[in-house]
Amino acid sequence: MTNWEDKLTAFLHDPPSKALNIPGHEGLSDKLREVWYIAKGDDALYDQISASADRPGVPGHKEGCSVDFVEIPELTHPISAGRLRLNLTVAKPDIATLEEYLVKTLKGMALSENDTNKSKFFTLFEGLKQALSQNEHTFYSIWNKMPADTRIPDHSIWHHNSLVSALSACKNAPYFFVFSLGPVQGFISEARKLRDLWVGSMILSYLAWVGIRVICDDFGPDHIVYPSLSGQPFFSEYIQERGLSELVESIEPDQKKIASFPNKFVAILPKDSVTDEGKRIEEAILSEWKLIADSVYQRASMRAASNLEYFKQAWERQNSRLWECYWLASPWFKTLDDNLAKGLPESDKTNINKLVKLFQEASGYPVNQGICYSPSHGIVQALHAALKNSRRFQEGYREPGDKCTQCGTRQQLSTSENRGDTRAFWKHMKEGIGDDIRDGERLCSVCLIKRIVGRGSQGLPPTLGNVFKNASFPSSTAMAFDPIVRKLKKLAKSEIWNDFVSECGGDEKPYNILHDNDDKDHPDEKVSRFLRRLRVEAGIKPTNIFGKYYAVLLMDGDKMGDLVNGKADKLATWQDIMHSSLPEKLRESKSKERTRGWLEQGILQKKRHLTPSVHKAISEALGDFALNTVPYVIKRHHGHLIYAGGDDVLAVMPIDTVLRAAEEIMELYRAPFLVKRFEETDWRVKKCNGEYTPEKGEKLLIHLGEAATISAAVIIAHHKAPLKGVIHEAHQVLEKEAKDGADRDAVAILLKKRGGAEKLVAKKWKNDGDAAYIALLTELVKALCDYDQKASSKLMYKIEQNKTALETLVKEGPEGSVEKFLESLIEKGQRNKDKNNGKWEQERATLAKRLKAILLDKDSTLKMDGLMIARFLAQAIGGE
Repeated sequence: MTNWEDKLTAFLHDPPSKALNIPGHEGLSDKLREVWYIAKGDDALYDQISASADRPGVPGHKEGCSVDFVEIPELTHPISAGRLRLNLTVAKPDIATLEEYLVKTLKGMALSENDTNKSKFFTLFEGLKQALSQNEHTFYSIWNKMPADTRIPDHSIWHHNSLVSALSACKNAPYFFVFSLGPVQGFISEARKLRDLWVGSMILSYLAWVGIRVICDDFGPDHIVYPSLSGQPFFSEYIQERGLSELVESIEPDQKKIASFPNKFVAILPKDSVTDEGKRIEEAILSEWKLIADSVYQRASMRAASNLEYFKQAWERQNSRLWECYWLASPWFKTLDDNLAKGLPESDKTNINKLVKLFQEASGYPVNQGICYSPSHGIVQALHAALKNSRRFQEGYREPGDKCTQCGTRQQLSTSENRGDTRAFWKHMKEGIGDDIRDGERLCSVCLIKRIVGRGSQGLPPTLGNVFKNASFPSSTAMAFDPIVRKLKKLAKSEIWNDFVSECGGDEKPYNILHDNDDKDHPDEKVSRFLRRLRVEAGIKPTNIFGKYYAVLLMDGDKMGDLVNGKADKLATWQDIMHSSLPEKLRESKSKERTRGWLEQGILQKKRHLTPSVHKAISEALGDFALNTVPYVIKRHHGHLIYAGGDDVLAVMPIDTVLRAAEEIMELYRAPFLVKRFEETDWRVKKCNGEYTPEKGEKLLIHLGEAATISAAVIIAHHKAPLKGVIHEAHQVLEKEAKDGADRDAVAILLKKRGGAEKLVAKKWKNDGDAAYIALLTELVKALCDYDQKASSKLMYKIEQNKTALETLVKEGPEGSVEKFLESLIEKGQRNKDKNNGKWEQERATLAKRLKAILLDKDSTLKMDGLMIARFLAQAIGGE
């Protein structure tokens, strides 16, 4: 049983405003405890372990190395070489008044009467932080990042206090606990409709939250190392539903529909609770899945009255075999002499011992088990990976009968083995469910759940039911047709589309009718009339390209394992995470016996060590990225997000915006600090660029910075192409082309034309000294849109004809000869153009340079695929 009062005492050992008044911080802690009549506890040991785990040992005030945060307010990035100078609106804040405001705010927080101490803890963990960030006018959202140590301002006081309170509950036996749930891609990607993909992602995200929720209930949210819970819609709703704290930060409706929880989480738990907690988590997840499945079973079983027992057996068999739960725990070493620690590589032990010597000498305090955080975390991750790799397969098991037309692995639901009975059952199902089931579809229980859950289903868990209620998701046809709808709006001809929608009956029906009539020689009368109005009234000529293709955008962080384990190539150095004034203070200090370790040649330029604050920062950055930045970019570029689980992104996009969206997401992913600005009906996200002035209505965000890279796959596919195959190819192209082929930090684009060979190009986002690839490609697309279309086709043909000559010029020709040759080909294709001015010469030279940049591949070879993709996009976007 968790002692919530002990956790409160531990959390309040330091006040949130410690950085603003270090000499008086203990007195303020006393005042905050008095608000809730909490006795002062003996938490010094846990404070020391947390401090030792989180920050390097450096000299302090006596050695002339203290830092006044109020005088020089500055945050450093825990992962990358990012630094944020804070421009306060008040030059010299009144600290006494500010501390009075802090006490007053805590006093005014409403608490639950059912479990007061638990409510107090959640208020400290989340509610107080939100209240200060929204309403305290000196710092506003800087309160979210208020540093625990002004000398090393890379981690917040909230992170530090959370670790202290978690350790206090673990007493002297903290264990790292890792839990993962699967299958992931097998569950999500088995889909015919885009809504199936989104529903599968939401269910998986929700079930991961259910596991995390067990730990929040039993021990508190401070025990979760990652993912970050702050700002997560499920977490916020949980707090509010149970009355655990006031929350002033609103969750946007669109954010509630984002599948943002990954399938794996890490926690710190007491040794004697690990086994029971693991079982409770597994039971909770399976129980919640049963509620989800039962909500659909009630509807589906009504159509199986002729042989309910047969139907029920298949249903229960498929659902009982679905989920795989992997969990284990191992100790947070006290010393490197612990049994498991003895298996560490000698190089790791040597590095840790060097840090121990450096930190102890500089701080004057003995280093404790906090320094063993990194190797302890590494061991539990290795053990968990080994557990997954040795998973128990169900030997010889194979689903009987005809297989599901969607996943192809599980048996079709039916009332008997007779195929005639199966067809009759699914005809009856379609009559009862409607357009969600297409003619010829015969699904297993899992695929049926994803297809119709939340559509009139009773008994869903309320949190998930609220997500699915009235939720709609566009079809691939809707995404393909989106550029036409926007073009009509731009031409002030929206009535053409609106009339068609009304004639079809609204909602998704116009897209279903367009889908069913595509390729017909004699389409439906409504469709013919609509297409005729497009040509005659709007000058838009739909072809076999325009309005027929959409894009899937898949993105994934590169080498996240290296980042999580502190091995990223561009991980922040010691100097990067220090306050900018500290290195000079170290050099000027007269206490040379304390500073000499840090003044050794090159030590400040070495990579920093792995700490809980690094993991918290990675988790917080991925949460901010998934919940704020990605949806902002996707929505701005007219796409729809399927999931954003940390560094993983899957979205469907119109083909005219997908490339710009991918590039923008990449750029923001690698920014160290950003700000989210709330506006009347929406929000926007922008980079901070080294400085930030806090304002009301904003939220300061952290992302991963330059230490991290992300790769992307863009699949351009026909709207009638089987979705499961498109998603599978997206994963293949991402892994094999963008990551392996282009060596990460890259984008791969695959054009899947309905007829003809596929076109594929994979390039770095940007090579040293070169222009960004996506910018080059989009500029070329724009230029080709302005180019005569027939001439454009001839130009591509001419370039391909002269490919060998061009390659020879690349290898042996004088500088500029390739561009001149391309200019001559361009000239031949534009004989009727007015060329009696310098503008044409400039346009021709610019186009030639872009063509060359897109053509050049590895080893000075030329590849036409990039040009063919650009030409296709120009034709598709131009509507010719």
